[in-house]
Amino acid sequence: MLASLLLVSAVTTASAVPDVPLRTLAGTPTTLRAAVRTGVGRKRTVLVNFWASWCGPCRDELPVLLRAQREGRVDVLAVNVGESAATVRRFLDREGLGGLHVMLARPADAAVLGLPGLPASLVLKGAGLRKVFGPLRDDQIGALTRVR
Repeated sequence: MLASLLLVSAVTTASAVPDVPLRTLAGTPTTLRAAVRTGVGRKRTVLVNFWASWCGPCRDELPVLLRAQREGRVDVLAVNVGESAATVRRFLDREGLGGLHVMLARPADAAVLGLPGLPASLVLKGAGLRKVFGPLRDDQIGALTRVR
């Protein structure tokens, strides 16, 4: 089921989430650690997805993530890498993705996480954090929420 994904244990506790600088769409500064602790994370699994509107696999993946969030299977933090708030808002409106919790990251800041490309995700479940490289399908999200 997860054969098309490369899963790598990144850290052993969710509290060790890197303090990567982020901005809200309104321009308010925050960090990845703060966003995970306060903005999302009400459910058992948090999926932090790194994406861009120019990335075809990202565009295919975002509706899947939104559906999983609406179904209550996962909390999604969608972190756009390298695009302006105006570009991101237009994209979200055009694609009907307004229900996603979206933040912005500069490419240099996102690079700290060692992500090889987009899309990529951090999956936080319980006390663990994993990196997932490549686009997620619906069945893979289900499997990730069951990973211990």
